[in-house]
Amino acid sequence: MRTITQLPWTAPPYGSPPLPATTWKPGCTSPKGMGRIQPLLLIVAEHDTMAPTSPAIRVAETAPRGELYRSRGGHYDVYQGGESFDDVLRIELEFLHRHAKTPAP
Repeated sequence: MRTITQLPWTAPPYGSPPLPATTWKPGCTSPKGMGRIQPLLLIVAEHDTMAPTSPAIRVAETAPRGELYRSRGGHYDVYQGGESFDDVLRIELEFLHRHAKTPAP
């Protein structure tokens, strides 16, 4: 597995113009005209006090292939060492295996 420091991309210098924007959004048709609706997984903490949860829930409910997982705990409990880390990692892997059509370990 490659870590972020091993990727061949470096951030532009401070003050540079932003990277070009794209019109593609998750859950919409894929880029380059492939015409497929892409799956979208949103993980929302039940007791998040850092980020509003209602917009993410609305997106999951309206996205054509949107899926929502409500994790236990707060905003940072999805990260390593947090209350929901193991559950969230399992959900993410199941989502990826299901949509990539690869066997789960």
